[in-house]
Amino acid sequence: MVRHLEHDRLHYAAVLKRPAAHVSSILKRPAAAVAAVAAPRLTAKLLQDEHGALLQQPPFSACPSAYLLHSALSKRTPPIAVSMATVKTWWLKYKHGEIQFSASSGKELQDKYSEFVTTLAVNNSSAYLLVKALRDRDPAVHISDGVAKQWLNTYFKLSQIDNAGHLESRYGDLLREHLQQHPLDAAGVSQWLVVQHQVSVPARICQHWLAKDWSSSGMLMTR
Repeated sequence: MVRHLEHDRLHYAAVLKRPAAHVSSILKRPAAAVAAVAAPRLTAKLLQDEHGALLQQPPFSACPSAYLLHSALSKRTPPIAVSMATVKTWWLKYKHGEIQFSASSGKELQDKYSEFVTTLAVNNSSAYLLVKALRDRDPAVHISDGVAKQWLNTYFKLSQIDNAGHLESRYGDLLREHLQQHPLDAAGVSQWLVVQHQVSVPARICQHWLAKDWSSSGMLMTR
């Protein structure tokens, strides 16, 4: 018979809302059966507060993904009853210590990081790619797939320009005015258009525009 710690017995008594004396018999069941009885109620913060020290020790600290950590927690004796979504949130917020930059909703992502998240989304327009791009930047910004999808569906509505002539006719005057004070290369022009005007123009089109007389004279020339 597995000897359970008093901490575990009290924890499951609280989770199952049963007297501590009744929990001992439940804890004698196989781990999977205990997990099935104990409905996952832990939040990421409670998981950190109650089990943070444990999660920093093997085998849990060695899990390479939230999915495998959730599996390990479920197979523990006794198991830690927690949802997959909670483990994912814990992984993002606490795996490497409390993170400084994060967003828990599409609105928060827009309010806090719109200056660069829109630019990143131009070349990372799926939830998976946006999450990765934000995680890989320095400093990293941590969001979930759900937050990325919410932001993309709500805030990422860019118009498209695919040739230099259209760029000149729509934004030529604004670009020349801005470039007089803030010289930019093609990539900088592309980023400025995304952030300031919500329009996506590939850097190669911006380079084409810069190479013409339009960028300095303000006159629409033809060749």
